[in-house]
Amino acid sequence: MKPEVLVLGTVGVRCGGHVHHPSSGLSRALLALLAEAGSAGVTAERLGDTVWGELVSASALTVAMHRLRRWLRGVAGTGLQVERTPVGYALRPGAATDVARFRATVAGAALLEPREKAATLGDAVALWRGTPLVDVPAERADPALLAQLVRELRDATVARGTALLEAGEPAAAAEALEPGARQHLLDEPLHAAWIVALAGAGRQAEAIAAFQAIRGRLREECGVDPGRELTAALTRARRTPPSPRPAAPAQLPFDAAGFTGRQRELTALTAAARTHRAVVVTGMGGVGKTALAVHWAHHGASRFPDGQLYADLRGYAAEAPMRPVDVLRGFLVALGVPRDRLPTDLDEAAAQYRSFLGGRRVLVVLDNAADADQARPLLPGGPGCLVLVTGRDGLDGLVAVDGAARLGLDVLDEASAAALLRWSIGDARADREPDAVRALARACGFLPLALRVAALRLTVSGTLSVAAYTARLWRNGRLAELAVVGDPRADLGAVFDHSYRRLPEPARRLFRLLGQETGPDITVERTAALVGLDPVAAQREIDRLMSAHLLVSPAAGRYALHELVREHARSGRHIDAAARA
Repeated sequence: MKPEVLVLGTVGVRCGGHVHHPSSGLSRALLALLAEAGSAGVTAERLGDTVWGELVSASALTVAMHRLRRWLRGVAGTGLQVERTPVGYALRPGAATDVARFRATVAGAALLEPREKAATLGDAVALWRGTPLVDVPAERADPALLAQLVRELRDATVARGTALLEAGEPAAAAEALEPGARQHLLDEPLHAAWIVALAGAGRQAEAIAAFQAIRGRLREECGVDPGRELTAALTRARRTPPSPRPAAPAQLPFDAAGFTGRQRELTALTAAARTHRAVVVTGMGGVGKTALAVHWAHHGASRFPDGQLYADLRGYAAEAPMRPVDVLRGFLVALGVPRDRLPTDLDEAAAQYRSFLGGRRVLVVLDNAADADQARPLLPGGPGCLVLVTGRDGLDGLVAVDGAARLGLDVLDEASAAALLRWSIGDARADREPDAVRALARACGFLPLALRVAALRLTVSGTLSVAAYTARLWRNGRLAELAVVGDPRADLGAVFDHSYRRLPEPARRLFRLLGQETGPDITVERTAALVGLDPVAAQREIDRLMSAHLLVSPAAGRYALHELVREHARSGRHIDAAARA
């Protein structure tokens, strides 16, 4: 696959399924500017004006380009080179960019029917991973490029909302337009489209309030009255007859800031959602299953105009797992069923739930499922709904019996892990110790939960260097340092412990013994000798640990514990007195 330079969010290069980020803000600024210019290149004068804000010396520019060249050579497979031109520099061969992909997707939507057009424009908007050039220092970012990209996103957002209105989905249009309207408080075309969508969705009072709010801002900040487009939107909103709104729940939890990497997994999840009615996301504790599912759900919510349902099934928590009937009752309340009419029988509740969702397009996120039996009664019957299920167990029954797609989630690659730390602790701090940031990412085993806790520790201890904190991790024990007091969900040891306690005793015993092994991995034959079983029985216990994501297979026939899981197994904190003896 051709490498792609990323600009719509953090700046980097996607190559071979991985995203790589330059270590310095200067290199990121230069990469973005060269990629946007294409093979024609950029003059030295423009580079100086944009990136340095002044005429830069030839030697300084040469050194900066040398560093960018060296970084590109170090990223295997890109094939990209920075070349001198008679007047400046160019990135060759011409690099693909997410900006070009966004523009091509928008252009391709122009002649489609409204429903397909809205979906295609939704795909284009989904390419945005946040603010463009977000990790480029403000003084080095190209203001003209930033302004142009913001305008293009605005235009695509308005076109998407209009297409949804034409497709008869005003509620989805209002939801798609609202984030932009909240951000661009003086944008008249965007607010006009939003006001029309609100009215079409039966939210006339909100539509009129939105008009009054922007009219007040225009008068106060610009000294002008609303233009013809906004005024027409108000007239249309007032003439739209109020309509009863069916209950459209919006239960998705907070989409955590700083989400990074995972582009390959997000793409795979989007592809699976187009061909399956249920998708199972599995992986070890702390690997970011919930973050991935919730992030994708927020970006794909407009495809489900009848709402989003969410439940934490507590399959791996200190509390008892949620009973399916209790989850169903909560969903029915969210869908508008009066509490005094809620069924108490599981089968009756499931049947009523499926009836309510029949013919509707609802996204259902079932987080932290214990097993397939807990999740199965919560699957809608209608073809318009999609279910995302996360869990540490393989949840193979949902795949084998119910036809769900399965997406396995691994730890982050080194570049994405370092990018997450950089976002969390800030560019200035990361730029002072780039090697230490990478060392800390490795010490955290590239596990997202560990990385976020480590970043929290550094943020709280503002004077502690990254290198000093990394040394403290190794000195005091990583699991002891990577925990948030009072929150078991942010305590890696507790997270691994919940997985361990769901195992049958033979698999627990194997886990304890594997923690004492000194080699990097182990075979089935060695496992059989270790636990005193025949190879078939030993493979069965290995498979149980694999399904629980407490064991990985780095190569065919070989098995290993993730380094933080191994530290947990060796710690003995999860072992009772009898097992220890």
